[in-house]
Amino acid sequence: MSEQRWTPGPWVACDVFVNSKNGDAIVSGVGKTGCDEELESNAHLIAAAPELYQELAALQARVTDAGHEDDPDVVAMCGGARAALAKARGE
Repeated sequence: MSEQRWTPGPWVACDVFVNSKNGDAIVSGVGKTGCDEELESNAHLIAAAPELYQELAALQARVTDAGHEDDPDVVAMCGGARAALAKARGE
C-alpha cells in the first residue's frame, strides 16, 4: 500500500471552500462566483473524503480479517473497495 500523501483530515466545507484543520486551503470555488449549489455539494463531498477513505479501508480490513474471501458478494465488494482506495492513492 502506498503512503498517504494528501493533507490529513478532518477537512471542513465552508461555503464553497474546503480547508484542512490547520486552515490550509484544499479546494476553492475556482471558476464560479457566488454560492452554487452543485459546487457547495462537491465541497461537502470533498471534505468527507478523508473519513470516507479511512472507513472504507477499515471495512475492507475487517472483511479480509474475517476470512470471507470465498463469498462472491464479499469478493465483489472488496474488489471495488481496493480499486477505490488505490484510485484515492493515485495508483
